[in-house]
Amino acid sequence: VGVYNTMLSIAGEASKDLDLVDELVKEMERNACDKDLKTWTILISVYGKAKKTGKGLLVFEKMRKSGFEPDAVAYNIMIRSLCIAGRGDLALEFYKEMIEKGITFGLRTYKMLLDCIARSEKVDVVQSVADDMVRICEVSEHDAFG
Repeated sequence: VGVYNTMLSIAGEASKDLDLVDELVKEMERNACDKDLKTWTILISVYGKAKKTGKGLLVFEKMRKSGFEPDAVAYNIMIRSLCIAGRGDLALEFYKEMIEKGITFGLRTYKMLLDCIARSEKVDVVQSVADDMVRICEVSEHDAFG
């Protein structure tokens, strides 16, 4: 599976050729090569970077149905992809799920999420997420609220 993961990463990064990525996934299935958590995360990242957020969401759900629990990396990638796509509502749902599971992420992702939510003008939600950022990332209120 490691070789396929490398090829998927290269296909997604170098060429942005999603047809090649899809073909590699089909080849893995034909060869009975099971995906691991890294494979799923690479696919979520590739589709997110290609602005194929819907496909990234489908992959995220397939990952879960295949018995893999998303880790901090998978959640981070999904939240960033959703924020870039302007889907603060969905990003917030993934964020809430992470918090419930005790999974945290870094300051950069928090700031991206805050910016995305702020664009929706949900001040109370922005305040709540910023409070979490101060508490969880141990940043000053000045850094959190500017």
